[in-house]
Amino acid sequence: MSFFDSKAKQFVDGQKNLIHNIEKENIKAENPIWFHCSSLGEFEQARQLIDGLYDAGEKILLTFFSPSGYQHRKDYKKADWVFYLPFDTKKNAESFIQHTNPKVAIFVKYDLWYFYLQGLKNKAIPSYLISAIYQNNQIYFRAISGKLHRRMLNMFEHIYLQDFASSDLLRDIGITQTSIIGDTRVDSVIDRAEGIKPLPLVEKFLAGEKAIILGSAYTTEVELLADVPELINKEKIII
Repeated sequence: MSFFDSKAKQFVDGQKNLIHNIEKENIKAENPIWFHCSSLGEFEQARQLIDGLYDAGEKILLTFFSPSGYQHRKDYKKADWVFYLPFDTKKNAESFIQHTNPKVAIFVKYDLWYFYLQGLKNKAIPSYLISAIYQNNQIYFRAISGKLHRRMLNMFEHIYLQDFASSDLLRDIGITQTSIIGDTRVDSVIDRAEGIKPLPLVEKFLAGEKAIILGSAYTTEVELLADVPELINKEKIII
């Protein structure tokens, strides 16, 4: 696929010499806290925790599975190292854990990898899952095909959930090491809202008035708005 898809090419290129590049960083001497995020959305759910631990003096190792996460956050200032996660094989997992020596591993929401979780457990390194949420149609709750996934959930020291429904579902399959803390992405939103900086150009345009704002608008939505003359003629609009 990497010959035809730029995102797939980024992923393949990111895996080249990955274990060797991680080994060169001598991360294991720093005994970091390891965060693994599938992509950018999961990173936003972990951001407040990453920032807080970094500010408290902890060393942070951050890994991504998706290029959309890695490419956007490879230079994140509050992570000491940022890498793609090597493919989930027994050899890769053992090498990664050996070369990074994390004191704690924190996975976000869904992205679980068997050999990494098993390797952490074998080394007595505690692993945690945060912002997890479940529905009864997911593979974890299927009698036969869900066995491996239930085994992975059991490897976590603790699982922090978004809602009570998830807690009930996990209890039904024997997963009880859980707490309900809500969606950690809300903390990032609140933090940004409290730290708003003035936008002089917008303030000048509004001149004290309110505006209609379209975010991530499709062309068809903009065209619909343009068909309402009482809005176009009377309201200030930001797209």
